[in-house]
Amino acid sequence: MGENKKNVFLFPGNGIHQKNMLRILSQAHPFFEKRLKELEACARQFCEIPLLEEEKEDEIINQIRVFASEVAISEFWEKAGCCADYSIGHSLGEYAAAVFCGILTEGSLSCEMGCLDYAVLGIGVNVRQTQQQFPEELLPIVTSVEEVCGKVVPRSQLAAEILNQLEPLLPNPTAEEVLEEYRERSFLTGRKVSILQGGQARTAQVLGIDRKGRLVVQEEDGSRQALVSADRGLPLAKG
Repeated sequence: MGENKKNVFLFPGNGIHQKNMLRILSQAHPFFEKRLKELEACARQFCEIPLLEEEKEDEIINQIRVFASEVAISEFWEKAGCCADYSIGHSLGEYAAAVFCGILTEGSLSCEMGCLDYAVLGIGVNVRQTQQQFPEELLPIVTSVEEVCGKVVPRSQLAAEILNQLEPLLPNPTAEEVLEEYRERSFLTGRKVSILQGGQARTAQVLGIDRKGRLVVQEEDGSRQALVSADRGLPLAKG
């Protein structure tokens, strides 16, 4: 709680994972025991290791455990009357914060311009959940695609149809307009890069992007070359 009386929920990354963290959480309050069992059912489609069998570990289930703990704790605070005015997250916590808020949003702030550089908004669609998997308080207002349709709906087919419906609403820029914005947003132009090609590394100066979208560089001997995606990588060089 800050001086402006706003609550901020902070969702950390995967570094907070500890053994038996969910068992300890389940014992803290009946809400956690119930909610974590619900999240365990949801997690089965992503990992064979049960969420609550914490003696079994791998990289994927440990990250899901962090996510589950953060979602459960934030929901507990909200049910207790401590609602979030803002939610922020780091790494895996960004996704947990987004799920808690009910919307997936990724953005970038420009420190130089002091404004939003871009924002990518996402939507969530309940596809295969049943009424038994939703929290009791949400049952009057929530459902899923397969609950409504009464049949299995392939995710690929659903995603394709969503895109078909959204595409007419989007602007249709020309190839030249896309290329021009690509050039404006390139952070490599004018900088030195280290090029890894054919197992050999070398340094070159980036001159810009050509009409085919290739990165144009000037070699140390003064010659120019247009690089394509097959050139493995372009990590920034120091200096």
